[in-house]
Amino acid sequence: MWVFRAGWQTARQGVQVKSEAASAEHRPEADELRRCIAQLETTLQTVRASEEQLKDTIESANDIIYSHDFQGNLISVNAAGLRLYEYTPEEIASLNVAQIVDPDYLPVAQRAIRELLRNKNRQGSPCELLTRTRTGRRVWVEVNLRLLERDGRPFAVQGIARDITGRSRPKGPCISAPRSWKPCVRLGWS
Repeated sequence: MWVFRAGWQTARQGVQVKSEAASAEHRPEADELRRCIAQLETTLQTVRASEEQLKDTIESANDIIYSHDFQGNLISVNAAGLRLYEYTPEEIASLNVAQIVDPDYLPVAQRAIRELLRNKNRQGSPCELLTRTRTGRRVWVEVNLRLLERDGRPFAVQGIARDITGRSRPKGPCISAPRSWKPCVRLGWS
């Protein structure tokens, strides 16, 4: 360890001596470079702080915030979703939306995704879905969807879901689509 430090100090001193000799003739460029680097470091610190604040907001939200790809594979789920559905982060990372949404409501979810893909502003209309927890408990959620984009192209779906199990709703299949309904576009969910 000490040998490495001694070697590092020698190399650093050599660079510093050469840098001082070269900097006399290139001082304006070096000063501008230092200002740019300082500005980039400040910007990076601001972005990191903002990212931490956003992450904290998502993790402390009472609503479920999640994302999944177009095959329905979950990409991310916040702490509220993990608590409600009784999964660990490792377990939920291997799940597909079809394993959480009640089979009778998969067509409703798929239709919402298709409408979202057709919608120019990339924001969907809220929909109600029946879902199931890890233990099979029924949970009604109201879901708001939007497309996530990368380089101007949709690559995933983000959802914000609220547990509305306690709300009264009409009895019967008025919200769900029948099992026999075949979606026009297959999204890869089974």
